[in-house]
Amino acid sequence: QWRGNNDQHSLTHGFHPRIAAMNPQTIYYLLSLIPAGPILDPFCGAGAVGIESLRTKRSFTGIDISPLATNIARAQTWLPDDSTITQFSAHVSSIISHAKANESSQTDPTTLNIQSLKSFILTTSPPHLHNPLLFILSYIEHDTFPSWRRFHPLSHRYEKVSSRYLKKILALREAVDDVDDVDDVDDLSSTRCTIKNGDAKTPPQKEQQSSFAGIVTPPPYPGVYDYCETDANNSSLSGLAEL
Repeated sequence: QWRGNNDQHSLTHGFHPRIAAMNPQTIYYLLSLIPAGPILDPFCGAGAVGIESLRTKRSFTGIDISPLATNIARAQTWLPDDSTITQFSAHVSSIISHAKANESSQTDPTTLNIQSLKSFILTTSPPHLHNPLLFILSYIEHDTFPSWRRFHPLSHRYEKVSSRYLKKILALREAVDDVDDVDDVDDLSSTRCTIKNGDAKTPPQKEQQSSFAGIVTPPPYPGVYDYCETDANNSSLSGLAEL
């Protein structure tokens, strides 16, 4: 069901193991049929429409009733500047060191202290980095670990996932910056991506008063995916305030 070209595979599409349903090539084609202007996805899920909107230099607003989905969407459409990337990398190193120190004193090396590491992240990192740093932890928490795979401690997994995530975020930033019609936009900061947690039947007041060039959203999948169950089993990204 999920297909993309080489450029799309280098981005954050489907990075988080939560179910992602909409084909990015389909999104790209649908966006090509809509006049220039902001895009709305009232059921944005993990943010695939937002990623493709960014690639085509459109501002984007996504709404989803699932807090996990909107936090994933924020992380997968993140466009940090150079100084923020440097700050992010420093905190990643600190988190890995903290996890290693805890693992050296554990009696059971196969225990993943997800909640302990979440608390460390929330108390030692600035609020604007909570989402991307906890997104990595959420990936680890959500990713199933079959018995035949070699076990790796939390520090190792956090290091590997954060490296892959940063590579894809940089690819997304480069893709946004390299759009052909870059002269139509003053700078990268003018490309906006707003993700809201809420019910599309009663959207936030600001979105009710906004106008959009088009709406692109995935079809419903009743009886196919049980989002409630998978979302309930992931606590790393729960309880984050919207910034």
